[in-house]
Amino acid sequence: MPWCPICKNEYKDGYTHCNDCNADLVPTFEDLPKAIMFGSQSDMEQMKQVLVENQMEGVFVIYSEKDDCYELVVSKKHFDGAKELLSDYMAKQAEAELGACFDEQDVEITLGGDEVFDAADMEELVAKKVRKQMLEETYVDKKAKSADYKSSGYTLLVVGGIGLIIILLNIVGVIKIPIHPSSIIMMYIVMGALFLIFVISGVLALRSSKRLLTLDEADRKEMDKVNAFLADYTAETIDREIAFEDTAETEMKYYQRIAYLNRLLSEHFPDVSKAIINKLCEDHYDRTFGDE
Repeated sequence: MPWCPICKNEYKDGYTHCNDCNADLVPTFEDLPKAIMFGSQSDMEQMKQVLVENQMEGVFVIYSEKDDCYELVVSKKHFDGAKELLSDYMAKQAEAELGACFDEQDVEITLGGDEVFDAADMEELVAKKVRKQMLEETYVDKKAKSADYKSSGYTLLVVGGIGLIIILLNIVGVIKIPIHPSSIIMMYIVMGALFLIFVISGVLALRSSKRLLTLDEADRKEMDKVNAFLADYTAETIDREIAFEDTAETEMKYYQRIAYLNRLLSEHFPDVSKAIINKLCEDHYDRTFGDE
């Protein structure tokens, strides 16, 4: 028996359309669309439009009197595809709002299943994941970090070396440390191992310091190349590519400009790390719009 996907009324065989809801009937109860999320009518209509534009069928927005909200329902045939589309859509919305540049696949969102999600909560979840990723992609000055490693390495070497020398001098009798004879061997083993760890850690820290300097040199070359490209993008050039709303505030303009620069650099320099891209976008924004 056919059913209406909106009002869920059952019809006799032969009927194909519900005149009350102006919707095509589905063949069986099992074919009824499933709710994928709920929220305000405007939000659900927006999500519906996204799905319809991507050739999704059996998409409806219905009002639930029980929960006093609007639900977005999708046919079972397109349910999994709808989840992926809405996930990507909300990730891109968060990108535009926060000025992030990232691969949407890195932002994992769970939609649907047996649970219906609040659209507002899902958007906030996406935003939190984007903010987390932005923090993880913060550029670290490798030259400064190398200096820290170098300082730590020398400190560990000095402390470990002095400790081993004191133990050696005590063993040969040059100096005497007041320790009970029954504990002296254990002291040599424990303290010797500890100071040896200090020395090894110092050597490793100095090696890391040299490696970071090499990486920093490579970063500087990439930055010079990207900055030379950005030199042609003045404030007027950037704003000409962005359609600001008349009421756009300075903060929103900042997000949109950063998002534009992120996309621009990611397209032209796909091999440059996202951390460097983020840093250069911020630096160029400060140079170009610093007086706003």
